[in-house]
This record gives sequence, C-alpha cells and structure tokens, in this order.
Amino acid sequence: MSNFPRWVDQAVVASDGLMDASGAVEIYINQLARAVAPVRLTGNWGSEILRGHVAFRPRTQNLQALQPEIVRGVKDAQKRYQEARQGDPLGFIAFKQVPWHHSVRLSLEESQLKLRSPFLDNEIVALMHRAPDGVRQQATQASLRWVRQAMPALADIPTDRGLRWGGSTLMQSLRQWQQTFWIKAEYAMDYGMPSSWAPRLRALGSFHPERWTLGRHKFYHFRSWYQGPLATVLKEVLLDPTALSRSVFQRQALEKMVMEHTAGRANHTLDLHRAWSLEAVHQHLLGRPSDHMTETLP
Repeated sequence: MSNFPRWVDQAVVASDGLMDASGAVEIYINQLARAVAPVRLTGNWGSEILRGHVAFRPRTQNLQALQPEIVRGVKDAQKRYQEARQGDPLGFIAFKQVPWHHSVRLSLEESQLKLRSPFLDNEIVALMHRAPDGVRQQATQASLRWVRQAMPALADIPTDRGLRWGGSTLMQSLRQWQQTFWIKAEYAMDYGMPSSWAPRLRALGSFHPERWTLGRHKFYHFRSWYQGPLATVLKEVLLDPTALSRSVFQRQALEKMVMEHTAGRANHTLDLHRAWSLEAVHQHLLGRPSDHMTETLP
C-alpha cells in the first residue's frame, strides 16, 4: 500500500495510458511471479476462443460527471463499438476484442515476465473458426475431458466456478451454485456495490458484513481500500488543484466523488480508477518527455 502510487505510474506507462489505476495490482503481482519463474503459461483467452465469451462491451458511465466534450466522445465510441460487433462473433473476439481490449492487461504482464498463451495459437483459433456452433456449447465438458486425459489428479480439483470432471450431477450443480453465489456476493460488496448501499453498510458500524465475502475470489478490493489505507493518497492525487483543473471529470463532480467515497457515503470505485490513471497520464505521458526518458533518444 505504501508504494501504491508508484505501481499506478508503472501500470500507466507500461500500457501507454490505457490501463486504469487497478492495473497497479497486475504490475505488483506479476513482479512477484517473476521471482518464481521468468515465464508464465496462461490460460487467458480460453473462454473467449473456445466458448465465445465476449468480455469487451460498453459500460454504463457516470456521464453527467464528465466534461461535455468527453461525453460526446464516449457516446461516439459506443456507436463505433456496435458497428464493430457486426459479423462473425469469433472473428470479433480474435481480431478486435483481443488486440483492442485484452492487449492492455497483456502489456502490463509482459512488462514483468514472458508470457505463453496457448489459446491464441494460430492453429487453435483457425480450428475454432471451422467448428460447428454446437461445439462451443460443449467446450466446457471437452476442456474437462482433455484435462482428465492429460493429468487425472488435476481434473479432480474443482475450478473457481465449481466445475470438476465426473461425480454426481447434483453435487456439481450445488458446487457451481455456491461458487457463483460467493463470486457475485464479493462483487456486490466490492466495486460493484450500488452507491445506495454504501450508507447502509456504513451505518452497521463495526459489523462489516463484507468481511464474509471479500477474499473468496479476488485478492484485491479497491472499494474498501479507497476508504481505508489508500484514502489519504487518493485525496492527495485527485484533489490537487492542478489535477482538478485538467481532469476529464468536472471539478465539483470529482471533488464530490472523492469525498463521498472516502467517507463511505457512496461507491465510485471505477470512476476513481479512471481519474487516478488519467492524472498519471498527464504527469508521465503528456508532460515533458525528458522527465521520464531512461535514455537519450537519437
């Protein structure tokens, strides 16, 4: 926590300003992973390529808090997204979602270690383009079967969604329901919490119901971090007069978001992520390049 601003700066520089402040976690944890091994074999993009999962879509934004010219850009981007979604779904995933969306997090990971991604192998992508639609619907069971054939001991360990090869169908369903419940409960107690819940949670005082859910699926919880250990530095960064004058958020709206969130009266986690990273962009990418160069360019 004491070095969090430095991790944010590294994430912004490594991603050319495209990653928000939550990318600090990626920089930190992949640096720890590098101490274990310099090469990481990832299962990323398996759900996308094998099962057609679309993770890249517009979110509902707090548009009234943005500067007017930024609002126009956001609305235009939403229209362009709908145009890009036309056509083959797997083609959209492989040739638009992966390079436009997933490449941002990939840039952070590759800044710390070497990554190997089997699910982006050209032959696998080509094979799934030729596969009938029904194959994608059965891809989960096929994946479990492949694991069972290659390493039976691994197939006996349930996934984070409660999936496991074989066993009782009823027990499988119960495990999946239980895991899905805890994942959604953790989301609701973290960055996904409706702002109207925050004052009620605060009124409970020391009871802290979120302690029963946080940590069951993710190891980072920014909603509570921005109210606790990171509240002071968050205010120092975002309430600085210079930062307020150049933010994409309207000044009063940003001040209100910072004060409401740190006091526990609302949840503005995602907007605070963006505001912090955009301030880092101004400081490290749009400032004087000579301040940040590690070597003299020809």
